[in-house]
Amino acid sequence: VNPWEIARSLIVMMLIPLAIGVFINARYEEAAAKIQPTFGMASNIALLALMVLGLVLNFSNMIALVGTLGILAGIIFILISLVLGYLLGGSEGGIRSVLGLGTAQRNIAAALVVAAQNFDSNVITYLMVIALIGLVILMPAAGELGKRMKTEAGGEEASAAA
Repeated sequence: VNPWEIARSLIVMMLIPLAIGVFINARYEEAAAKIQPTFGMASNIALLALMVLGLVLNFSNMIALVGTLGILAGIIFILISLVLGYLLGGSEGGIRSVLGLGTAQRNIAAALVVAAQNFDSNVITYLMVIALIGLVILMPAAGELGKRMKTEAGGEEASAAA
């Protein structure tokens, strides 16, 4: 793997558009606020289309991954990332929850950019499978962490009132 090719794909596909967006937001704040919902929606639609097309076009390859150790490795990686992010998130529960979930989710968009530019379709297929499995794992985890936050907040309010 050529590190420069990976860096170049991230620079061209993510860093330059991000820098342009930061510049526009800093220089033309009102215009940026007006166009942000449109660009946000376009970004979400593009990511959804990419995922749906990727799933449809690579469905047989995805099925072939079932039962492999690669999926198990991905699940273990997601769970370890969630726990480590949570434990290293400090003392505030909200920050711990966000850090744990963010660490476990990873940046699928950046991973797909690198995979599409530098690897074959098997890597993209694997990333999509792990992203879907990550959603299945992290959505209930987010719900549980949210319940804990409400419970902790309720306990803090009761002790503050006393």
